[in-house]
Amino acid sequence: MWTKIILVVTILFIYINMSFLHDGKEVNRLTEIVDVTKKHNIIMDSWQATFKSPLGDAKNYVDLIHTVNETKEELSFITKWGKVKKGHHFSLQGESMGVIDPDLTINKVEINAFYNKGIYNIFVSFEIGSEQWDKELYTRAREQINSYFKIDKTFYTVKGHINEKVDLTYSTQKIMNEFEAKHVGDLTEKNFISVSANNPNWSSEIKSVSNESINLQIAHRYNASSNKTHITLGTPIIATDF
Repeated sequence: MWTKIILVVTILFIYINMSFLHDGKEVNRLTEIVDVTKKHNIIMDSWQATFKSPLGDAKNYVDLIHTVNETKEELSFITKWGKVKKGHHFSLQGESMGVIDPDLTINKVEINAFYNKGIYNIFVSFEIGSEQWDKELYTRAREQINSYFKIDKTFYTVKGHINEKVDLTYSTQKIMNEFEAKHVGDLTEKNFISVSANNPNWSSEIKSVSNESINLQIAHRYNASSNKTHITLGTPIIATDF
């Protein structure tokens, strides 16, 4: 429970305070992660890419809703929107989507706004992914989404498992070595470890609370009931609950 809370709070902080540099090789990073999972005999369960596009700022709630309504009009392939969620941030998610490409599925579209220092920072995010890695699908989806809104930031997550218990610390270190990554911080619990690291070969990064560069997260969780070790890799961070 605490792991999930810490992760969510961390992600919210990063969305607000993000310093994100680009290496211009988005698909290469994802391909590299997939290749590493194969090398370490990790059975892939899914891959996910989340694209984030800024929609500007709003000085008040009325201006925010105006921007949201304009965005909804541009996303005409969404036939039904969910209910607005308000709290520490504004969130509106598309519930039903029409077909924009018979071979392409967008899993989620969400409009978000974070209230920060008297201003709403607004952005729209698109989530794609599937069980098996497909470079063509990824490329086509990215181009399709970019035709609606210019993609500014991308988060990648690859999930997999090993059908046995492994040494979580040793496995994490082996994967870090594959990326030539430097340890930045970690969270360790019983049967769980999550490490934040920096891969010097990737110029994309975010800044941690202590202003250190992060562009790789590796998480291991052992499930005793199924005797499986679940492994999740993300760049620049894991953008889903684990």
